[in-house]
Amino acid sequence: MYDFSIEKIRNSFGNAARALEGVEGMEDTYLILKELSIEQLTPIEMLQKFSQISNYSSYGPVLSDFFYKASEELKVLAQQEVKKQELTEELKQKHKEFQTEVVKKGLDYNTDVEGLNFNYGDDARFNTMSATNDDIQNDINLLDKRIENLNQKRKTGDSLEEIPTETYNEVRGISEGYYDRPNNTIKNMNSEFEKINTQVQKTNYYNNPTLEEMAMIYNSISDKQNEDALLNVDIRYDNDKVKVFLTLEGTGIDETLGKTECHFSDLESFNREVLPYLVSVHANGGIKEEATLEKGDLESYNLYDEKLTISGDDEISLETADKLNEAMKERKKTTVQKVRTLDNNGNNKIMIYSSLIALTILIAIVTYLYIVLFN
Repeated sequence: MYDFSIEKIRNSFGNAARALEGVEGMEDTYLILKELSIEQLTPIEMLQKFSQISNYSSYGPVLSDFFYKASEELKVLAQQEVKKQELTEELKQKHKEFQTEVVKKGLDYNTDVEGLNFNYGDDARFNTMSATNDDIQNDINLLDKRIENLNQKRKTGDSLEEIPTETYNEVRGISEGYYDRPNNTIKNMNSEFEKINTQVQKTNYYNNPTLEEMAMIYNSISDKQNEDALLNVDIRYDNDKVKVFLTLEGTGIDETLGKTECHFSDLESFNREVLPYLVSVHANGGIKEEATLEKGDLESYNLYDEKLTISGDDEISLETADKLNEAMKERKKTTVQKVRTLDNNGNNKIMIYSSLIALTILIAIVTYLYIVLFN
């Protein structure tokens, strides 16, 4: 493993300069070496200036070997510096990408990416530079995971997947100013992610909503659907109580919606009014395939790929499955099944098209009657 630093190379240039001081014919070389030993240059800058010394073999075997070794070491350090610059720029772009994804989903993001100074380790030693580049790459990988998590398939209200962030605390880090402790901004990034997770996990509670209120709640969530975020109705029986969870599920959910949870303490009233409503609006779109029962729990998809599940009451699940399957058979006998597409506002295009078709048919009938009666 390489074990050299810019400081060692700078000192060696100083020793060489003193050896060549006053030597006839070496004036230009002396000045270059002296400058390299005094100025605080980066590896890339040192390599550029050192390249002014050429044709090493003309300096004799000792100086020739020294110049060649110094040149190779500077090249290695310069490569690490270039890599660091490239990785740092990639990291900045990842932060911008992450911020864009967060804002796109309606969440707040406070960290000012433009104001960050990405000053990971300034010790120009090969081992340190190599470790620094590994740290930057590690942060890039973590941000990739966070961007991936934002776009993973989940339900509204589900938390983002936890990512181990212990490695952040080991990184020299990103500071917002010269006097800031580098890890402060790392901690800010972690707290920013926790704040985003808090927003994502929002839950809207309703206690014993009436049928009319349930219909309003259902429609408000259903209207937020798009092709990448579909309705999921989860009914859970628990002895003499029922909980209904209304969520959107997919990769394009509006993170600001959160999960909607409706609690019902009157089981009889729920089974008489609310359950038939939820089953009917699910079946109204046409059932895609036979509802399945697994260990007494029901799962059904309609033609719009909206999902209905019932758990905790085997009898209710079985009765509902029979009704849905019967509805599917009847619909297959009488209609051609259609697949709904949603526009950007979540509107049901089939409903719009159906209205236009009905209007066209009505106009045609009126026109026909007019011709028959008045001609």
